[in-house]
Amino acid sequence: MTKPDMLSTTIASDGATVASGERHLDLKAMTDARVSLGRFGSGLPTKAQLSFLLDHARAREAVWTAADGEGLQQRFAALGLGVVAVESLATERSIYVRRPDLGRQISERSQAALTEATSGADAADVVIVVADGLSSSAVDINAVPLVEAIAARLGAIGLSLALW
Repeated sequence: MTKPDMLSTTIASDGATVASGERHLDLKAMTDARVSLGRFGSGLPTKAQLSFLLDHARAREAVWTAADGEGLQQRFAALGLGVVAVESLATERSIYVRRPDLGRQISERSQAALTEATSGADAADVVIVVADGLSSSAVDINAVPLVEAIAARLGAIGLSLALW
């Protein structure tokens, strides 16, 4: 597959006609960023502005909505997978957004639970950590299918799995 010609002499991807023989750099073909949106006076066209506002609202929702921990545990249990629920030092979403370093550290209570879960004779060969981070919607949508696919492959080669 060849890359598209970034220099065009006819029509740009935004529909703007370029004079014959004039070279035009088609930025939209090079990036998914918001470039070459057009102008309406000193602002953006209404469609571009509304699209930005919708994308911004979706991003805020993804950041501020917590993952459905109980729902995920139930879905993993339906697959026959046990879950050890742990928590970070960021006790609330607002703390995590301001201090992501606390989200990378496990609480003392969680450390004790993990030590207990890994000390038995039936300790797992592979551990998968599912964490919501800054996109709980991505976790809610993708975690179970991903873990299900991984668990099937691990089982086929004789490895056991644990979820944290």
